[in-house]
Amino acid sequence: MGDTDPDEHDDDWAEGNDRDERPGRWARLTRNGLRRPSMPLLAAACVGVLAVLIGIVVGGRGEPGPPPSAAAAGGGVTENPMIEFDPVSEGEEMSPSAAPEITVAPTPTPGASSAAPNPTPGATQPPLQTPAPGVPTGAAPSPAPNAPKSTFTAIGGYHCSPTATSGFRHFDWYKDGERGWYSTGTGGWVGAGCEGHFESMPMSGSKTKDDSGLYGEWWFVVGASTRSCAVSTYVPATTDSRRAAGDPATYQVRDTESGPVRATFTVAQKANRGRWVASGTYAVTGGRIVIRVVNRGVDWDDSGSTLDHIGIAQMKVTCR
Repeated sequence: MGDTDPDEHDDDWAEGNDRDERPGRWARLTRNGLRRPSMPLLAAACVGVLAVLIGIVVGGRGEPGPPPSAAAAGGGVTENPMIEFDPVSEGEEMSPSAAPEITVAPTPTPGASSAAPNPTPGATQPPLQTPAPGVPTGAAPSPAPNAPKSTFTAIGGYHCSPTATSGFRHFDWYKDGERGWYSTGTGGWVGAGCEGHFESMPMSGSKTKDDSGLYGEWWFVVGASTRSCAVSTYVPATTDSRRAAGDPATYQVRDTESGPVRATFTVAQKANRGRWVASGTYAVTGGRIVIRVVNRGVDWDDSGSTLDHIGIAQMKVTCR
């Protein structure tokens, strides 16, 4: 065809054709050497194209999924929709229709385990529980053994009925009005053979020293199987502060009356009048416990003598 203008053949066509009808464009193209394809040939071409497209679609569905790297990057790949062609008969137009989307799941890496995914970085993991030392894993700990029962309990002291297992005595007792020893008929513990009396012992005049021969003493026979005794001290109740004024009063624990001091404790009498005061637990050997109150204490001030005394009343022991 080249530079030939189809319109320049219009005159020749008109001269060789007796019809008044102007030839169409296809007729003019035919004059230049082109011919209309036959219908069978066109149908065969369409069938061939359709067969090729169907093969591509079927083959694409059977191929393995994308490599793991691509799946990990996109979280799954969606292919472009394929175009299906319906067979057409002669004279019909072919209209493409979109096939449904095909989503390919990510293919796991060969050899990868099916374990749960790793936790998100920074996520807090619950702490592992470690069994307590000495406790078997999965087993409940054994309950603590019950506390041993008391083997001996007694109350003894001033003006309490003496027994074979408890008693009280005082040493270097002397009478000198309010300066010496004296007793009070009320304010002590009443019960367990005790009549509620107490006595007052004069002080040494020193915070650190006592008169070695002047003291009050409780003793208890607690039994050869006894290993320890808890001691409680009763402080007399009195409205005359001078009669129980130990600040503090000092007590010594011994195995026997003549034995060495094994322990010492103090009781603030001014702050605990009329009360039982827990005074500690002490080891016992030989089946006896002896508690001695000494006369250590200051009974004077800048104005002179205060006449303060150590109050002596009752003592209780609970032994095991």
